Amino acid sequence: MAKHRTFFLILIFFLTGSINTFCQNTLRNDLWLTLKDGTKIECTTFTPEVPYPVNGFPCIIYCPGFGKSKDDVIPSAESYAQLGFFTFTFSMRGQGFSSGQSNLISRVEMYDLFEIVDYVRNLKIVNKDNIGIAGSSQGGIIPFMACCYGLDVRCIVADLTSPEFASNWIENGCVKMSLLWSLSYDDLTVRYNPKVKKFREWILSGKNDKWDSLNYYLPEGRDFMDKVQDNRTPSFFSNAWEDIYFNPNGLIKSSGNFNNEYKIYIGAVRGHGSAFFGDEDIYHNESITAWLYKYLVSSESYTDYSKYIFAYSSAPIVNTGWVYHQFKSDDSPFAEAIPLNFYFHPYNMLLEIPNYDTKSPVTFTNNVIDTSLTLNEAVNVEFTGDSFSRRFVKNEINFDSEPLKFNYNMLGIPALHFVYKSDADVCQFNFQIWEVCSDGVTKFVSSINYTDRKNIPGALREKDIEGNAAGHIFSKGNKIRIILTNLDTRYGDYYLRSNPFVLPVIKKSRNLIYTGFPGGSYLQLPLKESE
Repeated sequence: MAKHRTFFLILIFFLTGSINTFCQNTLRNDLWLTLKDGTKIECTTFTPEVPYPVNGFPCIIYCPGFGKSKDDVIPSAESYAQLGFFTFTFSMRGQGFSSGQSNLISRVEMYDLFEIVDYVRNLKIVNKDNIGIAGSSQGGIIPFMACCYGLDVRCIVADLTSPEFASNWIENGCVKMSLLWSLSYDDLTVRYNPKVKKFREWILSGKNDKWDSLNYYLPEGRDFMDKVQDNRTPSFFSNAWEDIYFNPNGLIKSSGNFNNEYKIYIGAVRGHGSAFFGDEDIYHNESITAWLYKYLVSSESYTDYSKYIFAYSSAPIVNTGWVYHQFKSDDSPFAEAIPLNFYFHPYNMLLEIPNYDTKSPVTFTNNVIDTSLTLNEAVNVEFTGDSFSRRFVKNEINFDSEPLKFNYNMLGIPALHFVYKSDADVCQFNFQIWEVCSDGVTKFVSSINYTDRKNIPGALREKDIEGNAAGHIFSKGNKIRIILTNLDTRYGDYYLRSNPFVLPVIKKSRNLIYTGFPGGSYLQLPLKESE
């Protein structure tokens, strides 16, 4: 991915007192592993320069993120070797100097990991019953997937992960900018197979039949929501509320089907454009180290048994970012949040009472002035500059709530009941959720993005749409603002910059959004009153 997280050594002094094998020196060995299909995988191992334990060293295999190589995780591998672990890292096929072609995070790479684990398990210096795997993004998804397909290891750390990551990239008919970025690496970074190369062409074509192909083939061999119940490996999962690659929805929806020991952290995880908050970053890293130590060395000192750990964002805004407040629970907390409806009203109002005026649709236009504009051109100029803005006009409509009478904890997946008409066969609606502070400062919270690629022009349409999960505390006295826009750029987002979260539809349209009740549109937020 564009960014990937490295596991930092946080508990080194705590752990060395217990593992009793801390050493300054490690032996590095660079090697090549040839897989059954002839693919050559570049690998590096680190061995502590201490006497071998009778049963062999506990082992950690590090998997790199997409577009990365073994070199990106070597610092973590070397550091943990100093703690007494045998560590192994590698570059996935088509990445780094490994041969073969990438299949974009799929069962192809998953079965490569099976072979790699078999190789490591047969090394005499490794305790074959004490092998863990750690990684982030691609490096977390692949071991998670493998364990759902029967890989037998002692534990895994799956950071920035989702069992429906491929569908998440094209959720609700939209295409995330992050998918296009992932498909746009040069051959020095990722070598794709011919099938994956087509994905980028299909996206940029803007044609409905190409969308159908993407919608069918991208999740194939990648999503594994239907397999999570088969995972028996103790697993540490994490994700971030504002991750622009894979939202936490998959973890939230699948966790009720887990049959393994697990811990889920969702909050401020550094990675795919998500927020960074110092205390949460430290806690997250400490938890990873403690999890690996518990299962690979000893569980005697492990004390954090909560299965669910969430960090809510909230005001005040400090250095352009939210602050975070941590919450722990042994049981899934999502049932505690009661969905609260906010109804769209005339005069840009968002109220908790229904709008009974059924004759008040809101007109929303996608003003494409020059229909010769192509998506490829817009991508190349990063959706900015005079040439783009003269041809595509960004449109926004704001809806504000009244000042909130309570603090509201939002935890879970926002939803939209949406009633509309459009005169185009493809139309897009992006609903951004913001908090407006009493001092006028506004900051983004989450979004609900929807593209109707099979619209019947002039027909009344009614859809229920899920958005991107969020954990956020809306403060008493502040307002909730919904921004409806045709170009989902976000002011102050230093990762997306001028790029939109999802690629826009380059097609002129006039849309009517119905706000009357019953039969009108409303927003549903999973909220719970708090002190």
